[in-house]
Amino acid sequence: MSKTLLKFNDGCTCTQPAIIPKNWKTDWKELLLKDWKLQYYFFDPAFKDDQFDYIGSP
Repeated sequence: MSKTLLKFNDGCTCTQPAIIPKNWKTDWKELLLKDWKLQYYFFDPAFKDDQFDYIGSP
């Protein structure tokens, strides 16, 4: 995952999204039948002391 942060006007930031499977640009037709994941970290300065890791599906 990239260490570059995307910055928003409200002061929040997030990391560049990582797409899983990593070969999505080359074998995308075969991969349409598989599960995909997008992973990124979102930071809100209003909740700096209340950060936690969320693991699971929406």
